[in-house]
Amino acid sequence: MSRVFVVALLAAVLGVLQACQNGSGGDVGWSSADAATCEMIEMQVDGTGKPIEIEYATLPDAAPPAVRGAAQRMYPGANFTEGEKEYQDGGWYYELGGVIDGREVEAMFQADGTPYQQEIQVAAESVPAVVRSAVQNSFAGATVTAWEEIRSGTGALLEYHVKLTKGDRKYKL
Repeated sequence: MSRVFVVALLAAVLGVLQACQNGSGGDVGWSSADAATCEMIEMQVDGTGKPIEIEYATLPDAAPPAVRGAAQRMYPGANFTEGEKEYQDGGWYYELGGVIDGREVEAMFQADGTPYQQEIQVAAESVPAVVRSAVQNSFAGATVTAWEEIRSGTGALLEYHVKLTKGDRKYKL
């Protein structure tokens, strides 16, 4: 890793942490309302240290009413117990997560309630055999804890995620 990259990465991380503490937005539009919810931050940066994806936990009630209403229409009867605010593709999104019919679901929306992306827990049998085989071959001895379909806001299948554990480590592929 080059020294310039490390310095840029450190600057980006410190900027996000400072934004959490004082509610300033910096280059990614943080609001003062976000400051109280920054307990854990996940962040990806590009080669210059510029944030390309940031996510942190919030309360479901922190999402705008349009987001909460859209989530209930998408998953009627779901009890949304988790929330996140995420920065990706140059914009901020709200994600609500919960359980419906025994399956974990997460739905991400723009602030106006427009659907952006969904994560839906599915049965292993619904995942193509080639995907299941690739996971088994790459992580022999691991235990799959969840299979997920990642869908666009319109419902188009984009990719699969798998969550697994091996020893005391957790993976998301």
